[in-house]
Amino acid sequence: MRSKAFFINGGYGRVLCSIPAFELYAKESGDDDFIIVCEGGTDAFKGHPQLDHRAYDNWHKNLFKDKLKDRDIVTTEPYRIWEYYNNNVI
Repeated sequence: MRSKAFFINGGYGRVLCSIPAFELYAKESGDDDFIIVCEGGTDAFKGHPQLDHRAYDNWHKNLFKDKLKDRDIVTTEPYRIWEYYNNNVI
């Protein structure tokens, strides 16, 4: 199983609300190397003992080469999912 790279975007409220889910994922998934790509900035994760070292800005140097290319990409934005914007959602 490859580690995940989660893309989180939107306003600060959406980012804050994602923190409990990421904490639970860190605890229960067994994925010790997942990362979070914060399209709106990493401020919400600063100082968090489990998530700070996992959070990257989308402009982070060599993000694709060093972090993304060997991970599965997960996005919470339905507008990026082919089935959603082509009305093929079950």
